[in-house]
Order: sequence, then C-alpha cells, then structure tokens
Amino acid sequence: MKKNKNLKIYLLAAFVIVFSFILLYIAFSYVNDQIIKEILKSVSYSLITAALFTMIGNKLQRDINEENLRNLISEKIPFLLSLNEAGLDKIDTSFPLKELKYCNDFLASDEVVIVMNDGKRFFSNNIDLFRKRFALKNKKTTFILLDPDTPDSISVLTRKNGHEGNYYVNKINEFIKELKKEKLHDKYNLDIYTQNLYTTMAIILMDSFAMFSLYRISPGQDIVPHFIYKNTRNENSEYMRIKNDVNKLLKDGTKK
Repeated sequence: MKKNKNLKIYLLAAFVIVFSFILLYIAFSYVNDQIIKEILKSVSYSLITAALFTMIGNKLQRDINEENLRNLISEKIPFLLSLNEAGLDKIDTSFPLKELKYCNDFLASDEVVIVMNDGKRFFSNNIDLFRKRFALKNKKTTFILLDPDTPDSISVLTRKNGHEGNYYVNKINEFIKELKKEKLHDKYNLDIYTQNLYTTMAIILMDSFAMFSLYRISPGQDIVPHFIYKNTRNENSEYMRIKNDVNKLLKDGTKK
C-alpha cells in the first residue's frame, strides 16, 4: 500500500513537470502577449519547483502525509512566485560581469548606466570589458558619480572609509579625466554626471538586467550582497524601480 502511494506521488510529480515544460514551450513558441507569457512562465517554474520538492521530500521522508505535502507546496509556491514577480535572477558577492549572459548584455546594451561613489576601482577591475564596449559604434555609457564639490557627502564618505583630506575629491576628479581618455571610438557616447546626494548603493543598469549592491554601515566592510534583477517588462518589477531611480538622478545631476 505504502509502495503504491509512493509510486503515485512520483508519477504525479513527473506529470506536473512534463505539463510545465509543455506550458513553457507554448509560452516561448506561440504567445506574443508579454503579460500572458510571463504568467505562463511563472506558473511553469513554480510547478516544476513544487514537483521537485515533492519528489525529494518523498525520498527523504517516505512517511510524509498528504497534509504536510500540501503545506509544503502552499509555502513554497507563493515565495517562488514573489521572487519571479520581482525579477530576481541572482544574488552574488560581486557584480558577475564575467558570466556570459551578463557580459553579453553589458556589451550589447544600447545604454549602460553606472552609479557609484567614485567608480575607479570598479572600472580598473573591468577595464578590458569597458574597452570592448568603448570600441563599439553607436553605444552609450553613462557614469553617475558623487559630486566632489559636495562637502557634506564627501566628508561622510571619507570618514566612513578611513581616509583623510581631499582623498575622494581627488580620486573622483582623476577618474573623470581617466574616463574621458578611454573613449576609443568617435561615434561612442560617454556621458559623465555627478549628483550631490549620498550614494546608498552601487548600480549597473543594462538593457536586460539591473544590478545593485548595498554599502555596509560600518567601515571596512568589503563583502556585500549584489542583487541582479532581470527586465521582465513589468512596470512593478524591481528592474523598473531601479531604472526610475537612475532616471531621476540623471535629471537632477550635473553633466561634466
């Protein structure tokens, strides 16, 4: 009896997985409406995950009862749906620009916007990737840096990171000069803005992905979470919130 029950659970889970892949095939092959496509994708991914959880749970704990199984699914599906709705693609310890899909989007995007305090180390760490992008025609990269002439924000940043004097003033001004020398193609658009608000996060906005990392509150904290959100074309997605935030910074910023 128990063996037959386990077999039924596995067969049901397998059916759900096959059905989910059919939904995905329909969504990608035949559905043109973006909203309906996203709904079908969300349902399919959630069903696949729920089915896999069911199979693994049944293997590890054969005596799980039907009520506990329903509770497991009811807890996991809303959580997975909320992640998919927000568009969360990955959480990492650094910006994963060396991964193929993010690297390709960085190079292919019509415009890339980067928001940072000074951006110098980030630029140096990814100099080869930037040079590939700067050599392309009809692309645009925009940097939004902390205004070196904003003494209150500069003072907090300097004190927070254990520096003195005009450390960040000089660093930002030098980086702006360095950026302007790096543009390799006459048809490439490079814009540099400064903004006079305290920068609470670092942002990379591309066509298909938005990345941001939060700064720690206390000094000397280099390891921070980096969140990557995909562009789901949903106005309520985190990607669109980041994009709107960046657009406001551009509107109020000062072009250098």
